[in-house]
Amino acid sequence: MLYVFTWTDSYSVGNHTQKWKKLFCEKHGDFNLTHIKNLSEVDTNFLAEALLSNSLFASKKLIIIDIDPSERKTIESEKKQEFLLKNINQLSSETIVVVSYGAPDKRSKFYKWLIKIAEKVEVFDQQIWSELSGDLQRKYKGIVSPEAVNLLIRYKSGNKQKIIGEIEKLLIFYPAVDGTHVRDHIFPELDESIFTLVDSVLACDTKNVFETLKILSENTNIYMIYNSLLGNLRTSYYISLLKHKKIPLAMIRTSLKLGNRGFLVDRTPRMDFSTLGKLYSELICVDRSMKTGKLIGSSEKDILFEIERVLYRYI
Repeated sequence: MLYVFTWTDSYSVGNHTQKWKKLFCEKHGDFNLTHIKNLSEVDTNFLAEALLSNSLFASKKLIIIDIDPSERKTIESEKKQEFLLKNINQLSSETIVVVSYGAPDKRSKFYKWLIKIAEKVEVFDQQIWSELSGDLQRKYKGIVSPEAVNLLIRYKSGNKQKIIGEIEKLLIFYPAVDGTHVRDHIFPELDESIFTLVDSVLACDTKNVFETLKILSENTNIYMIYNSLLGNLRTSYYISLLKHKKIPLAMIRTSLKLGNRGFLVDRTPRMDFSTLGKLYSELICVDRSMKTGKLIGSSEKDILFEIERVLYRYI
């Protein structure tokens, strides 16, 4: 039997996996439990023994396999994944395999085949932010202020696992946590910082644009900043373009598949459609110049200079 615990809420995926592990141990003991926490660290022979051997001491056997989506793909890792998929159908009826796969690459062949052959797939989607805020405020009532909770949700892009991790770190040093502690000690995720940057660009807030960009460039690879900035401005440009064409707002949300970012459609940026189009086009040209060696230099400072130069022209 194959069970897959997956989707965007890695914290809940891991939590549910641990519950299964605990219940199995309580009922059957840990002798017939195998927990593979890193597929790259076990060889194919060990995997085959875990999957296909029969137990002499208990009727049930549980194998838990954690899949890390951030792990770099190699020929060896792909071979192990293929081996796993090919041998799942040969499991005895007394063997249960649980694959714990938080934040998967849904485009990968491994993921598609995994959910296709699984007996059961349990999906743990990230909660809507208001629900997540309520859950965390109840969990840390009287210890973490509502302002701090909501700031952390923004800073960590709604990732419950990261939010709880940051709260637990802060509680080591402070008996109670408020918004000031979060602002002073927690650095926003790239997504949140880029969101702030794009907001400032669309609002033509020159001071905030260059301050945010400076902070980002000190902590993050400039290529990541550039690609994230371009991707977010692309979304804003398409929204602006469709609104310019008088497309209904509900249709814009649907056609652009905005999901939780649907509120962006309701905003009216200070930067007009024409200026946004020119800014976006010139930022694309920075990428072309990088690839053709036409920048002043190839260091991160040179690329940052080009981005700043383009932004300065339009805000």
